[in-house]
This record gives sequence, C-alpha cells and structure tokens, in this order.
Amino acid sequence: MAGPGPQYAAGTVTVLKGTVQWHSTGRGASQAVFPTDRINGQSVGIDGIYQFQLDPGTYVLAGRYTTGNAQTWMPVVVKAGVTSRVDLPNLCV
Repeated sequence: MAGPGPQYAAGTVTVLKGTVQWHSTGRGASQAVFPTDRINGQSVGIDGIYQFQLDPGTYVLAGRYTTGNAQTWMPVVVKAGVTSRVDLPNLCV
C-alpha cells in the first residue's frame, strides 16, 4: 500500500521585505497588496526545502506553484540569533 502523496508542491519561494497591506476593493471585499522590495528567491522541488539567511525585520514569504497560477504566502518576523521554520500553506494538496 502506497503512503500519502507529497506534502509540499514544487514552485518558487520569494522573500519580500515589509508587510502585506489590505486595500478595499468595494462592497465589503479587500485585496492583499504585497511589498515590492524583493530580497531573495529560490526554486523548490516537490517536498523540497528552502532556506534564507535574513537580517532582523518583517518579511513576507510568497510562494508560486510550478504548475497553475495558485499562490500562497506567510508573514514572517525575523529576530536576531533566532532560526525559524516556516511552512507555506500548500493549496495544491
């Protein structure tokens, strides 16, 4: 019997400096506006691991899948001397 499939999809992870801002699009809806200061990025295979060395500050990890047009993201606060593990939500599994 085969085990469960991949836990993480292949794609690209990009580090953006700053925070996501929410702007009204009218009628009670809003849209995420991402920071434009790109710090770094990596391609990641299925179930792959990404790693970034970042200065202390506020960032957004943005993921784009290799296939399709789905995206995922996670806000991250980096503190000096602290190593963090951040899993981006996988919307494809």
